[in-house]
Amino acid sequence: MLLLVCVLFQMGVQGQGKSKILSKSEKITIRNTGQELTIESQSNEKRLILKAKNIYDYQFVETYNTFNEVTDINGFSVNLKNGKKSRLSAYNITSHDALNEDIFHSDLKYKNISFAPIEDSSTVELNVTKRYNNVRLLSFFAFQEKLAMAKATFEITVDKGIEIGYKIFGENTANIKFTTQETATTITYSWVLENSEEFKKEANMPSAFYYLPHIIYYIKSYPKNGIQEKILTNTDDLYKWYSELVKQTNKNDQSELKKTVNQLLINAKTEVEKAKLIFQWVQKNLHYVAFENGMGGFIPRDAASVFEKKYGDCKDMANLINEMLKIGGLNSSLTWIGTREKPYSYQDLPSPFVDNHMIASVLIDNKRIFLDATDKFCPFSYPSAMIQGKESLVGLNDSDYLLEKIPILEPTKNKKIYNITYSLSNNTIKGTATAQIVGFGKSSLFNVLSQNASEENEIWKSIMVTTNEKINAKVVTKTTNEYSDDPTVVQYDFSIDNWAKTVSGKTIIKPCLLFPYKESNVETEHRKFGVELNYLENYSINYTLDLPEKTTVDFLPQSAFFENDYGRVAVDFKVNNRQVVISQEVKTKKINFTKNEIVNWNEFIKNCNKLYNQSILLKNE
Repeated sequence: MLLLVCVLFQMGVQGQGKSKILSKSEKITIRNTGQELTIESQSNEKRLILKAKNIYDYQFVETYNTFNEVTDINGFSVNLKNGKKSRLSAYNITSHDALNEDIFHSDLKYKNISFAPIEDSSTVELNVTKRYNNVRLLSFFAFQEKLAMAKATFEITVDKGIEIGYKIFGENTANIKFTTQETATTITYSWVLENSEEFKKEANMPSAFYYLPHIIYYIKSYPKNGIQEKILTNTDDLYKWYSELVKQTNKNDQSELKKTVNQLLINAKTEVEKAKLIFQWVQKNLHYVAFENGMGGFIPRDAASVFEKKYGDCKDMANLINEMLKIGGLNSSLTWIGTREKPYSYQDLPSPFVDNHMIASVLIDNKRIFLDATDKFCPFSYPSAMIQGKESLVGLNDSDYLLEKIPILEPTKNKKIYNITYSLSNNTIKGTATAQIVGFGKSSLFNVLSQNASEENEIWKSIMVTTNEKINAKVVTKTTNEYSDDPTVVQYDFSIDNWAKTVSGKTIIKPCLLFPYKESNVETEHRKFGVELNYLENYSINYTLDLPEKTTVDFLPQSAFFENDYGRVAVDFKVNNRQVVISQEVKTKKINFTKNEIVNWNEFIKNCNKLYNQSILLKNE
C-alpha cells in the first residue's frame, strides 16, 4: 500500500483534475450443490479522489431486494499525502427504501455508503458481497461509469456443467478483452476494458443503455439429478416461466366482473366496439399504483381483486383488460414488453432483463391491437408512446407465444390543426384561433393536466403560446373529448403587440405566428450520443390575414418547402380578395437518430426557421 501511495503522489495527484476510478471489478461465482445453484457476487472498486469537496465522488449506492441480498460491506480510505489509512465505519453505511414517485410499494432498497470525512488527494476502496436468490433474476455489469475508469474487470466462475449465456451491449465494445480459464472443476469467463472515459448523459438522448458498454449474463442450464435442467436457454424457456407465473392468478370469483362486462357490452355490435369499451372502462376507472414486491413484480394480481379495488400496476391493468376481453368473447393475450428505455430484443436476450412492462393485446380481423392502460388517455388502437417500435412477447396459451413488433405511429396519427384568423392595426395583431389535437399530443395534454390541476389555464394556453411566447392568448371555449376519437378543440382570442413594422409607408409582417421545433437545433460540436423524440407528429396551420382598408400586398413570398428523411416543412402563400391565406405544414419523420444523423435533423430545423421567417410587405393604396 505504501508503494501505491508514493507512486500516486509522485504522479501529481495533489494537483487539479477530476476524480477517477482506478479499478472496478466484479466476480460472480455459481456453484452447483446437485439440487440447486448458489450464486455470489464479490465486487471491488478503487477510486482516486482529488478534491474532498466533490462529495459524490466518494459516495456509493448499493441496491438490493428480495432477489439479491447484500451480505457484507467493507472498505477503507488512504490519505496519499501521509499514508494514513481509515477503515469504513458502520456509521457511514445507511439503509433506505428506494422511493419512486411512480411506485407505491417496492421491496427495492439501497445502502448509501460514504467515506466522509476524507481529504484532498485520497483513495477509497469498497468491497461488497451479494447473494442472488433466484436463478433467473441476476444483474449486469457496466464497463463505463460517470467517472473515467482505468480498468474494469468482470468475471464469472461456474462449476463445470453449468451453461451460461451472455451478451454485450452498448458502444465502444470492441476493446473489451475476453478470455476463459479452466480448472479440473470450474470454468472462468473474464472480460476486461481499460481506459474508459467518463459517461455523461445528454439532453434528449435515448436511454443510456443504448450507449453504455455493459454485459448481461444469465444461466442457460445446469445438471440436476443427472438431467440438464433448463433455465433460460432460449425464449421458449423464458415464456414457459412467465406462463407458470401468470397461471397462479385469477382464482377469485369473477361473477361481479362478468356482470359489469356483460352490461358494458350490451349494445356493442362489433369486436372493435367491445374492445374499445373495455379498454376505456379500465382507463377511466382504474388508478395506476405500482407494486414491486418480490414475485409481485412479475405476477399480476387477481383480476377480480383489481376490479374491486380499482387500482393496480401495469401487470394488474393488463390482466384485468385481458380477462374482461375474454369474458366478452375476444381473442386476447397478456403481452410482455420492454419500454424504449431498454435496447434489447428477445432474440438477443432470453432473460427477464429484456422487458419491464406488461400490456394486453387483442386480435381482431387478423390485426393485433396493443392496449396499454397505464397511459390513462392513450387513444384506443394506439400503443402507448413509450413502447413504439419495441418487440413484444404475446402469450397465446400455456405453451405458445409469438414475437411481434409494435409499430411506430405515422405523424399524421398525432396531428395538431390550427385555424387562425387575424388582422393588423397599428402594428399589433388581434385575432381568433381554433386548435384541434389528436393522438399522442392529446394524450400528453391530458396527462399533464391530470398531474397539474392548479396550472390548468396556463396548460390550455400553452397550446397556442409554446412556440411563440409573444402571443397573448385567452381561452374562449374548449371541448375536451378525453376518451373520444374526436379531437380536443380549443378556441382562443389572441393578440401580439408590435408584431409588424412600418417603414416609409410600408408595413413588414411575418404571417406565420407559430413556430414548431424552432428551438430544436441540436448542438453537435461536443455531442456524443443520438437524439430520441417522444413520438412523430404533424402540424397543419392555416392562417387568414384580413388586410387593413386601403392596403394592398406589395410583396408576397413564393411558396416553398423542404424535405429530408427527418422532416418536412412547407409554407404556401396566396392572396384571395382582401385576405392573405397562408398554410404551414410541419412533419417529423424519424423518431430516433444517431449522432452522425443530427446534422440532417439540424438541416430540417434550419429550413423550418428559414420558411417561418419570411415576411409579407404591405403598402397603402
